Amino acid sequence: MTIANLEQLSLSEKESFKAVCNHLLDQTFIVRDLIKNEETTVFNPEFRFLSLHHALVGEYLSYSGWDLLRDDLERFYYIRNQEGANKLTLNKFATEVLINLRLMYDLKQDEAGVAGDVRATVADLLDNLVAHGNLSKRPNMITVADALRIMENHTIITKLHGSFKKADGLFAILPTVQHAVSSERLRSLVKDLREQEGGPLEDAE
Repeated sequence: MTIANLEQLSLSEKESFKAVCNHLLDQTFIVRDLIKNEETTVFNPEFRFLSLHHALVGEYLSYSGWDLLRDDLERFYYIRNQEGANKLTLNKFATEVLINLRLMYDLKQDEAGVAGDVRATVADLLDNLVAHGNLSKRPNMITVADALRIMENHTIITKLHGSFKKADGLFAILPTVQHAVSSERLRSLVKDLREQEGGPLEDAE
């Protein structure tokens, strides 16, 4: 299927096409499994649409300079800018949070759920930030919540229960974190953070 076939889609398929493209451009990832709550996971209809029409969506996005890709385990689709542009810029603390989310995911991978996710609380994250980060004390909870909302808005985590401002707030770290911070990028980011006093760092697309 090519871009010329777009008009052959039904009205509902055209709406799905628009929603999928906007979702990818806004959040980078579309995951296979949506975690509705602590016990319920459902198959993502946008992932199903992409599975059927990835060539069409990919060709459309390519005109704007984006490649549509799928991870090796087929748990998510994602886009990558062909020129390396449009990367999300994170401040130092948000970058620390992202690094620690990746470290926590790696450590608990054997506990991964059906969606390939790893469960953690805000308290777990805070403990990791103090133990492995460049922090001498726990940060303000509003700052923590702001950083976690950025991660949620870019499909790195999903909130399951409670608040990001509370220690018992529960969230799922999604397998997308492995793409957001590759092993090579993880080493580079850790090195950068240890060498800098502060300032913004580029990270996930």
